[in-house]
Amino acid sequence: MELNLTLLANDASEELAGTGNVSQHAWIRAYKQASGLVCAAVGIAGTIGSILLMILICRQRRELRSSIDQLYINIAVTTLVFSVVSCPLHAYTAIVGRSNFLATSRYAGLCQAAGFIYREIIAVDFLIHASIALHRFFIVVVTVNRFPWLRSRVCAGIFVITPWLVAAVVLVFPLFGLGVKYGYTHQFDRCAFTYTSSSSLVYFRFCMIFFTFVALTVNVACYSAILVKLILTRRRQMRIVPRWQARLVSRYQMERERTVTKTAFAMCLVFMVCALPPGIFSLSASVRDLESPLFRALIILFSIGSVTSAWMIILTTPGLRTTFIDCIKRRHPTAETRNHEMVNMTNRTRHIQL
Repeated sequence: MELNLTLLANDASEELAGTGNVSQHAWIRAYKQASGLVCAAVGIAGTIGSILLMILICRQRRELRSSIDQLYINIAVTTLVFSVVSCPLHAYTAIVGRSNFLATSRYAGLCQAAGFIYREIIAVDFLIHASIALHRFFIVVVTVNRFPWLRSRVCAGIFVITPWLVAAVVLVFPLFGLGVKYGYTHQFDRCAFTYTSSSSLVYFRFCMIFFTFVALTVNVACYSAILVKLILTRRRQMRIVPRWQARLVSRYQMERERTVTKTAFAMCLVFMVCALPPGIFSLSASVRDLESPLFRALIILFSIGSVTSAWMIILTTPGLRTTFIDCIKRRHPTAETRNHEMVNMTNRTRHIQL
């Protein structure tokens, strides 16, 4: 009798354990599908924002253009590639699961290419914000009048190309199977690094440390120097009474550069808030921890931070915002509109001590 009761108890516990595993699997599956839908929404928002940003920069009036426009276009291109290529594939694999076509050997090459593009875009996102910080440092801190080349398109082009080249050099090794490979990972249900050995995890952590450290160090150093420069300039101007004969065009240009710097700093701050948590978590976590719902949520947070940059540029840049309003009204800016904007900007600069 006791033996029969023991057997019945064991059967009941196994049945409950099986039911618990099924319910847990169903919850994980529902969570992955929800993350896929969020990723699809992020891709749509990023596509609209990046295309709109490029259109507004191209249609922007000549007097409102800035030396940082090429770097803004670089952000738009990066966001567009991430939103059109990476986000749809991640949404598809998360919703469909392991039965998707990218998990088969027939499309292994396509999955490797998608994994490389995904990692390249992540690295470029970090380095682009570092290049923008350097560009702002040269414009605000360094005496541009002595080095007019810093305002040239060639200099801006160097800041545009460098993030892509550096990221490609660091991330090209898995394409040749040197220690780690790109492919479909069942841990994340997406095309990325394949965590098949300890060396792949070491390489993944090295990439996260390298790009995160470079971006964080450059941004902190450059924006700290810019802040010190602005404080010293304000104190110096408080001691010297400005002459009313000061050129309004020069003050208007200084106000524009200050507005651009504030936009770049706010954009960098939002990106770092979204990008640092998954980077820090991945450095202290094991492969099993990288499969957790928490890390998936942090990856989604990073995706949101990546596509937010384009929208922040549109909403916080006065020139682009004015162009956007003109496009909504479906009219070309008139001379009255341009004069009204110049008067408003001039009135603001009279009360600002740079």
